[in-house]
Amino acid sequence: MNTNKILNDDNGKWMSEQLNFFDDILKYGIKQDISVFTKQVLHQLSLLSNAYKSIFFLYDEQHERLDAIATYGCLLSKIEQKSYQLGEGLVGQSIVSKKGIYLDNISKGNVFANFSFVNIELESIFVTPVFLDEKISGAILFFFLKKPIPLFFKLLDVIKQKLAFILENSQLHSKKISLEIEKNETLSTTIDEVNKITMVLSMQNEEIQKNLNQLAQNHKRITESLLYAKRIQSIILPNCERMSNFFDEHFVIYEPKDIVSGDFYWFVKTEEKIFLAIVDCTGHGVSGAFMSIMGSTLLNRIVIEERIHSPNTILLKLHKYIQIMLQQDTSKNTDGMDLSLCCFEIQDANIKDIKLTFSGAKSDVVFIKDDKISILKGDRNSIGGTYQNDENSFHNQTVYLNKGDSLYLFTDGFADTCNEKRKKFGEQKLKNLIFEHKSLSMILQQQVFLSALYEFKNNAEQRDDITLFGIRL
Repeated sequence: MNTNKILNDDNGKWMSEQLNFFDDILKYGIKQDISVFTKQVLHQLSLLSNAYKSIFFLYDEQHERLDAIATYGCLLSKIEQKSYQLGEGLVGQSIVSKKGIYLDNISKGNVFANFSFVNIELESIFVTPVFLDEKISGAILFFFLKKPIPLFFKLLDVIKQKLAFILENSQLHSKKISLEIEKNETLSTTIDEVNKITMVLSMQNEEIQKNLNQLAQNHKRITESLLYAKRIQSIILPNCERMSNFFDEHFVIYEPKDIVSGDFYWFVKTEEKIFLAIVDCTGHGVSGAFMSIMGSTLLNRIVIEERIHSPNTILLKLHKYIQIMLQQDTSKNTDGMDLSLCCFEIQDANIKDIKLTFSGAKSDVVFIKDDKISILKGDRNSIGGTYQNDENSFHNQTVYLNKGDSLYLFTDGFADTCNEKRKKFGEQKLKNLIFEHKSLSMILQQQVFLSALYEFKNNAEQRDDITLFGIRL
């Protein structure tokens, strides 16, 4: 949510819009798993308040404690202390005092004992209790990079009341379903006792069960194989910490359609140059994953072993290797890949002038320089296939960037994402999103892109692998 818009719009109108939005989320909460819809609430509250991370704690009346069940910006498994007794810590204190606790000017030395998963400088922490009348429902903990606008806290007070009501009814609904299940199980047992199955039907059921067990075992083996393949594929992806040594900031959105992916990103540092590529292989799933491993291996061979460092020559060499390895001259196989390849060269010791040489195969690169968005368009030829590329098939394009400029590489999966009406997100909308949020940090840009993607797609099925790479030099 754009903060300037909030400040400029009429407060009442904004509050009304946000309450309507939250009502759409909460109206399904009673029949949803509590952790699912509270995560959705956290997601929207965090976006509105610019929260870096947030956690929702649900009150366990039986054990008189607050348990973390949903998070935004961090994994639940990374939280060191997931439960608080009443009066314990900031979370427990907020319940006892029945009011929010806001801490600013904080430092890691005095308040981060149980929040070691927070690894950047924060402006403030805010924990607020959630009550339904006098009954405890839970608490919400926010970590802010900057202080939210006052109007957010007014909205939060209203949302907490609605949330507490939904939580109460959701728990009652769950108990009702449990009782119904127990009742049905009892009835089923009674029926089984009264109506004995004949021997023939029993034998048939045994055969069916045998087949089902076999199918379950096959499914388990296939899934385990795919998960192992995913671990192998992840090995070829660059280490983010290593890339951080060369880029001031960066983020990666990597969303495979299936367990394994036909997209991959590739990074190599030579003595004088840095190479970065985003690659979209033919297909997705297992077939795409095989191509991605082949592509990564061949790129390493060309750049590291053969010491070919001109991007257009690298693409042409990769094209010929793919044709040879897949025997495309005789097998009629047409698999291949589209990619953007960037070569960075630092021009002086102060790292103020960076030479970027780009070559693309049906893939472009977007960069922000002097507060303007520009596009380097790749050639319209793919890597691999039965056609014969030559030295004129791929061209180098060169620009000079400065420290602070940003660069974006992506496969077509993001722009081709469809919503429930089968309308595509669109490349132009993606470029507009890049330009509108260019001044944000890369980690916040990543959250913006993911939020826009999920909000647009909603419940529609993902159709392709998605990769988006952002860099600030």
